[in-house]
Amino acid sequence: MNEADNIFVAGFGRCGTTAMMQLLWAGGAPVAGPAPAFEDCRLGPGTTDVAWVRAQRGRVLKWIDPSRSRLPVDITSRTIWLDRAPKDQARSQIKMLRMLTPDMASIGGGPSVSAFARSLKRDRAPPIAALRKRGPVLVVTFKELLAQPLATALRVRRFLGPEFLPDPVRGAKAILNRGPECQPDLWVEQSTSIAWKACEAVKEQEAEL
Repeated sequence: MNEADNIFVAGFGRCGTTAMMQLLWAGGAPVAGPAPAFEDCRLGPGTTDVAWVRAQRGRVLKWIDPSRSRLPVDITSRTIWLDRAPKDQARSQIKMLRMLTPDMASIGGGPSVSAFARSLKRDRAPPIAALRKRGPVLVVTFKELLAQPLATALRVRRFLGPEFLPDPVRGAKAILNRGPECQPDLWVEQSTSIAWKACEAVKEQEAEL
C-alpha cells in the first residue's frame, strides 16, 4: 500500500461502515474518529477539513456519503465501499429518522421505503466512480460482512496489506452474529454496544499485561 494514500471506509448511511470500522479496529488497524462509531465531524456530509484529512494518511477514515463532501483531486486513497440491499438500507435509514424525529413517527410521515431504495440505487454509481479516480476500491456487501466476517477480514487484509490488519481473526470476532435485515426495534444497536464494550475491555486488559 502507498503510504501517501488516505484509507476510507465509505458508503451511504446504515450500510455497515461502523461494523467495518470496528472489525478494522479490533484487528489492529489504525483508525480515526471516536469509538464505537468512528465518525469524525471533520469528514462528513457538508463538512470537510482538508488539512485534517491529509494528516490522517495511514489511518482509516469513515466517510459517509462521499458525494456530499469535497476533497482535492490530489488526495489519493484506497477505499472499502460498503453496499447493502437497498430496501433493508432504506428501512434502516427510515427507522433512524423516526428515532431522531419523533413527530414523524407519530404521524406516519416521511419517505416511503420504495422511494428511498430507488434513490440509493440511483445515487450509488457516481461516488464509487469518483473514488476509483483516487485509487483502488474494494466493494464489500453488508450481507457478506455479517455472514463471513473472517473471509471478509482476509479480503480486506489482502487489499490493504498484511501489516495494516495484523489480526484478522480478532477483527472478525468484533462482528455481531445477526442477519442483514433491518430490525424494527433497537436490539441490534443495543447488542452491538454490549459486544463493543466487551471487546474494549479485552484490549485494555491485554495492554496492561
